[in-house]
Amino acid sequence: MWMAVTCTEMNYKRKLLTEDHLNRIDHLLTHLEWVDGNSTVVGNMGDAKRNTEAIPSPYTREIEEILIKQLNLDKEFLQKTQAKFSTSVIISKMKEGDYYRVHQDGADNGDYSTTVFLSSPDNYVGGELDLGCEKVKLERGHAVTYETGTSHCVNVVGGGERVVAVFWTHSSIADRVVREICYKLTRAASFMGEEYPESVEESKDNPSFLLHSALADLQRHCRR
Repeated sequence: MWMAVTCTEMNYKRKLLTEDHLNRIDHLLTHLEWVDGNSTVVGNMGDAKRNTEAIPSPYTREIEEILIKQLNLDKEFLQKTQAKFSTSVIISKMKEGDYYRVHQDGADNGDYSTTVFLSSPDNYVGGELDLGCEKVKLERGHAVTYETGTSHCVNVVGGGERVVAVFWTHSSIADRVVREICYKLTRAASFMGEEYPESVEESKDNPSFLLHSALADLQRHCRR
């Protein structure tokens, strides 16, 4: 079974952080220590990227807590990904001449990759996240989520400073097609609302109850 989904439909863009969140993160960023990003490359990718990444610390953990809290409030994200859990956050900084060559994120990373933009697009030149079908450069506090198997790169930064947070999400459902079906059923169920029939007998003929029940059955049957 194949469901036609365009690249741009798979790339979920939205505002994730408020101005208060960003002000707090700006303060935390001033306390971070950084290491050469190539030290984190797994496998034989050569000079795969040129960037710096924050060393894990109480400051990076607070940034991660802010992001995960907001992520757990993002119903669209949870429905699209059928999220089970997300990985630790990596804070990446790029300056003039920095880049990330074309690659795919490793299968062990998860099912969905997310980039949260922490610096304004006016603060740096170039540095677009190139997903093949579109180049993404969002306002600060906005995020894009895309399938982890997507080939992508970060274009060379021509000047200024690009700061992002990246992490990966593991879905509770292995099959991408089933995840898409669950998402559509969840959307349909939200339009109908959730009803509680007076009796088990009545529930057998209640469209809303049957739809919610079918969705839950599918999720239980296909979950990891």
